[in-house]
Amino acid sequence: MAREVKDSQEEGDSEQDALPPGSQTDLESALPPVNTDKQAIEEYETMGPQNRLKFRKWTKGKTSIYVDAFNLALDTVLEEEGDLFDEAELAVFDNWRNSSYEAQYLYVRLFLRKTSAWFRVNRLKYHSDIGDMQVAVNELLELRLLPKPPSERVRHPGEIDTRDDVPILDNPFAFAEESDAFVKSIDDAASLLLLDELKLVAKEARAQGKTKRELIESLKRASQNQSGLAWRGLKRSNTEDSIKSEGSLIAAEGEEDYSKTNRDSYFMDKILEITGPCIRLSPAVFKLFERVHLVFYRSTEWSEKSLTTIILAQISRRNFPEYIVCRSANIFSGRLHLLEFDSALRTQAIVDELTEGKGPIIPRLEKVRTIYEDVYPSWKSIVAEEQEKEMRIYESGEGAYLRRFSPAWVYTRIIHKGLDSLARFRERKREHELLTELLDQRLFHAARRGSWYQRKALLEEHYMWDIEPNEGRNEEAQKRHWKKIALRTCEEGLQDRECHVIFHYDLQKRIMKLEKSLKIAKREQHDFAYNLLIKPLERAVEGTRIERTLGPTSGGRRGSEPQTSRRGTKTIWLDPREEDGECGVEAMCLSWYRDQGWKGYHSEGGIVRTLFGFLFYDIIFTYIPNVFQTAFQTCPLDLHTDAFYPSRISEINRRLAEISNGDALMIFKEVYKREHEKQTCVIGIDWSYDVEDLEEIIMCFKGEALAVVCKVMAQEYQQRGGGIPDLFLWHPQRKEVMFSEVKSENDRLSDTQRLWIHVLSGAGIKVELCNAVAKEQSFCVDRTQMLSTEITESHPLNVPHNVWSLSLALGADPNGLFVDPTGTYHLYYQRKSSEGVWGHATSTDLYNWKNQPIAISPSTADPQGLIFSGSAVLDPNNTSGFFPAGSLNFSSTTVGTIAAYTLDHPTAQVQNIAYSTDNGYTFTNYSGNPVLNVQNNPNFRDPHITFHGPTNRWVMAVSWAELFTIGFFTSPDMKTWTPANNFSAFGLLGLQWECPNLVEVPLLIDAYAPPSEKFSPTNINGTAWLLQISINPGAPQGGSISQYFPGSFNGTHFEPADGAARLTDWAKDNYAGQFYSGIDPRKPQVLMTWASNWQYTNALPTADEGWRSAMGVPRYVGLARNVPRAP
Repeated sequence: MAREVKDSQEEGDSEQDALPPGSQTDLESALPPVNTDKQAIEEYETMGPQNRLKFRKWTKGKTSIYVDAFNLALDTVLEEEGDLFDEAELAVFDNWRNSSYEAQYLYVRLFLRKTSAWFRVNRLKYHSDIGDMQVAVNELLELRLLPKPPSERVRHPGEIDTRDDVPILDNPFAFAEESDAFVKSIDDAASLLLLDELKLVAKEARAQGKTKRELIESLKRASQNQSGLAWRGLKRSNTEDSIKSEGSLIAAEGEEDYSKTNRDSYFMDKILEITGPCIRLSPAVFKLFERVHLVFYRSTEWSEKSLTTIILAQISRRNFPEYIVCRSANIFSGRLHLLEFDSALRTQAIVDELTEGKGPIIPRLEKVRTIYEDVYPSWKSIVAEEQEKEMRIYESGEGAYLRRFSPAWVYTRIIHKGLDSLARFRERKREHELLTELLDQRLFHAARRGSWYQRKALLEEHYMWDIEPNEGRNEEAQKRHWKKIALRTCEEGLQDRECHVIFHYDLQKRIMKLEKSLKIAKREQHDFAYNLLIKPLERAVEGTRIERTLGPTSGGRRGSEPQTSRRGTKTIWLDPREEDGECGVEAMCLSWYRDQGWKGYHSEGGIVRTLFGFLFYDIIFTYIPNVFQTAFQTCPLDLHTDAFYPSRISEINRRLAEISNGDALMIFKEVYKREHEKQTCVIGIDWSYDVEDLEEIIMCFKGEALAVVCKVMAQEYQQRGGGIPDLFLWHPQRKEVMFSEVKSENDRLSDTQRLWIHVLSGAGIKVELCNAVAKEQSFCVDRTQMLSTEITESHPLNVPHNVWSLSLALGADPNGLFVDPTGTYHLYYQRKSSEGVWGHATSTDLYNWKNQPIAISPSTADPQGLIFSGSAVLDPNNTSGFFPAGSLNFSSTTVGTIAAYTLDHPTAQVQNIAYSTDNGYTFTNYSGNPVLNVQNNPNFRDPHITFHGPTNRWVMAVSWAELFTIGFFTSPDMKTWTPANNFSAFGLLGLQWECPNLVEVPLLIDAYAPPSEKFSPTNINGTAWLLQISINPGAPQGGSISQYFPGSFNGTHFEPADGAARLTDWAKDNYAGQFYSGIDPRKPQVLMTWASNWQYTNALPTADEGWRSAMGVPRYVGLARNVPRAP
């Protein structure tokens, strides 16, 4: 049975054993916050055995929190759900119980690594708990007999290959395996070495490489190619010191040539002599214990912290609510149910890796399609079975939560992922059929129904008319027929109570477009004016803000962090109520409201969660089977799921009616009186709030309004726990409450925040959007850098007469700059964010400009999207295939042009391309768009394409705006892109990175040569690479700015010269710069920027003069090393 041998890992008592924090399990989310650091664990382990949890007998008076927690999970599962395991598996557990403490401790510590790696015995350093490491290792390696053979393995849906990697329990079995039995190749053996050790072996074999993988491959080749030499082999008795002292392999003249097997054996002997014995946990037993944890935690996302938290919560001196603990055995109906659920989860992980991983997308999506097709029949069958028993399950009140443990829950998500592959392969009919089936069932993943309606309606509007039989209708009638079906789908989505309101806007927009296209009479069209998201009242509060320059740490290595960042550090303001002490922006605005007679907290939902905890205390802890599985929970396991509300709908509606009728204060007082002395641990309740304030707040709340807020929390506690406005305010005299969301410059409301504002406003609660304005800043447009230009219209005196400018419409980033074969400079630009188009202007001298028709607009790309920033390049060799011979409008003066741009949707930003056969005056969108779509990311934009000659590849730089990361992708044809590398965490971070430019520029000898000689061939010494990134906000002087990094680029990796932050310009009006493509890198590169700043661009006073926006002066750009200060 083939098993993968992964790299060895060092062991120790250090933080290497800790796993990175991940998502919480349902059980962890229900536990109280406890201290789980090293000190808390040490305090537990120094307690006497009589005070610890007595889950097992202790050996030699020793114990460990890890072993205790591991055995707690095992004992709990076997006591209550032991029927989920067969006789052979139960025998494994019996053998475990009879193992020594030290063997158990070693196993658990290795088990927590959650890896199948090999571990070198001589590097295991758990000496504080293990007296004799070799004895503990030998006990884990001991072969043990099972009373009966293990059950035969059953193939499950989604296992599309033979799954030889799936371990099977052997008889006899062992808890661990040793390297001698399983390490059989050079590849496997070399992976056990540390890098320095591998370099030693590689040096002796004359193998070369920089990385571990390169060295291993080179070592394998060396073994295969050295057939003419006979090597004097090393015996296992050789010591590591003797190996190092020899320094090289010794040729033995006259000896018999070894075969390849003997040469491999020689290298393996040498490697294993260095490593010494290695062990790994037996994969079959490892997976068995993983299944125990799946049952115990009701999740696969457990970690070391999961184990320690459950113990420390029990011994914490906390008071927990009184409720009925129930772990019934009917979550998994039997062993086969559990095995299929476990297999489904593993298949889901494979699908996630395929859809989100790196490498060519087509082969990965083909495999996803194969998996979903294999899963589909089982999914259909289980959905039908679940539907039949729905009524019986709901009668006992446990169905909604239990459905999460059905394989169909996992299969539904896999099929949802399969929709992406069908869309990519343009299998529209099958995709439509699958969407219909997903919407026909209401048991699984109801939260996705809105997106299914959206996609189904899009297919019906644009594609199905050409796929389905026309039944005698002509083409126009067929299109009209399917548009009516699309309209009906949108209407069904709006009427579906499980289609979340977040999807309503898109569905409403499509309905209005379809009704207009179908020419439905106005009186019969839908009117959604009543249902538009309510906008809050906006208020500006002036204050004094402290500006501080942000800079990087020394060293400049990749991964180094800046000393401070606008992303990670809130803006600092002065609080006039606290003698101008420093404070956050929320505290500054709260002081202003207090001056107006309001009382309040900067709670960000803390008040709402506290009120909900008090008012729904008894409902939260009412009996529902399986949601209280320990005696120390702060909430039921299903509170953070969509099962909480339907399982208690009668009780919740009754309580909402009581609150609406004015009984909230009475309910609050009863719970507070009963629980406040114990400070009971209840989710959401913050006992630090003053009780008089809470009572006053309830009296200021209208009953109906408070009921609406509580209903939202009951329906979606996890999703709606965030996004509540920052400030909670109440006015005792007016008996009024108000919420206020505080925003600094350029902050935007999230979808969750907009929904809360809509809900609160709809309930009659006042909501304000409080814009914090730094009163000491003065905003003005810097016109000192502008040249002159030919003006074809009559402009006022203040219009810049030296660069391109735009009348009235708000222009923004320069896009797609390139020089065509006629020497014409093309300038595309963002024309109003609401229009989402590329405007166009041309010039022959960068001085006189002529406006051209709009080049690219949403109507030609995607009616649902907006055209954002991008770039343009010439394709003289027709690498794209768009320009076959004779396709260009002109011959010697025309070269095919490719434009790459971001198509912005409400939920995603994707990269598209368009091509031009007339030197960039008109474009045709590529039918295979998008050419790059990474995980449907909503902030993935601004593609910049350049050609890298040495690798003969196109390179695209794209910004993950809010992750401060520039991704590099490569392509031979600009249609298919492969991830290459990322650049991140250098220089200034700000709030987001935008508009990357990767360009090769001339390297100047004398930066201060006279202008006429600066870019002459005698002053140029080769080229260098430059990466420019725009930041918004985050400029040291406020607002937006651009920075650049000099460095080298090998076609996939950009390596900066250092980590310093260099600003392209210190002026305020210089942003989103882009270089012209099509210019020889040995000649000066031309940079053009937007002469504005997002800090104030939407409020320019020049609109009254008939113009808004201009581009900065074009600049020649080069790089020079070690430039002294200008004389």
